[in-house]
Amino acid sequence: MKRVEVRAYTAADGTAVYELWTRSFGRDWPLDRRDFAAVVNDGFVAVCGERVTGVAAIARENDKASLQLLVVDPDLRRRGIGSQLHGAALGELA
Repeated sequence: MKRVEVRAYTAADGTAVYELWTRSFGRDWPLDRRDFAAVVNDGFVAVCGERVTGVAAIARENDKASLQLLVVDPDLRRRGIGSQLHGAALGELA
């Protein structure tokens, strides 16, 4: 596997992140795109080449923030991607 880069989530990542959700949990927790976008609009994505391999969503309100969601591509789990995303999110929340 190529090197994984963790970077800030942007609106341009929306489709790839929604597709990641659908592959990972869509059968058990189906969400339409608008509902999903309400949950994931801030945070970090893990990218390998051009492929989004994970997402960590952050929710902020006034002086409080929390990690709302952490998803890693089912085919790429157990490779440290979730740990990288978790670390980036906690660093942002600190």
